Amino acid sequence: MSEQTISAYNRQAASYEAKWKNYLVHTHEAFLRRFKTTDGDTILDVSGGTGLLAKMLVDGNYAFKHLVINDPSEKMLAIARDRLSDEERISFSNDWAEEISVKSNQFDRIFCLNFLWT
Repeated sequence: MSEQTISAYNRQAASYEAKWKNYLVHTHEAFLRRFKTTDGDTILDVSGGTGLLAKMLVDGNYAFKHLVINDPSEKMLAIARDRLSDEERISFSNDWAEEISVKSNQFDRIFCLNFLWT
């Protein structure tokens, strides 16, 4: 991902969900129909953006032990932090996808939706 792409996502962070609402609802609902979790799962969302999908996991009572929301856009991640500020099972990282440091068996589930790599 380039600095130019991150800059573009930072600029559109506040309006991102409104602009892409129908697409996001469709892709997230399709994903969640197939996504299975257990109480002990540690999950990584590589491109968590504004935390909309994570919020759907929480609101839908999906079982998990810990969820890491990653996004290289600081402003998108700031929205996610605000949206999920009182959810203790969630932490945040601000890495480029290809630079995320993952230890062997650290995560039970890793997903990446609506991701643009340029």
